Amino acid sequence: MKDQAMLGAVRVALLAAVSLVPIGAARAEIPAKFVGAWGREKCSVLVIRFGPKTFATPADGPAMAVVSAVETDGLLNVTYKNPDVPKPVTDTYALGADGRMQYLRMSVNGEVVAEFHTAPWDHCP
Repeated sequence: MKDQAMLGAVRVALLAAVSLVPIGAARAEIPAKFVGAWGREKCSVLVIRFGPKTFATPADGPAMAVVSAVETDGLLNVTYKNPDVPKPVTDTYALGADGRMQYLRMSVNGEVVAEFHTAPWDHCP
């Protein structure tokens, strides 16, 4: 009987530990490698600016608060509240091996509403 109780306790402990492991964990912070301005034409045209917990597009526009940021397999999904859209908006960006970023798509409330595949942007100083 004690063995069964111990086995049950171990199962509960393992389940609790596994549920705490972040797998592509969502957080409200932009990963450091994305923070800063991104632009085209060798940064002569700034397109977007990421802060640790905000982003703005255009880069000189009003900052919007990030609800979550998830980076997996070279993709960054940024979910935010847009004052013009009543539901959560998620933008998906790809970071290439060359360190340049592309805007791929916009989703509203989980449904893709636009695909872009922009020309790559440079991370500007």
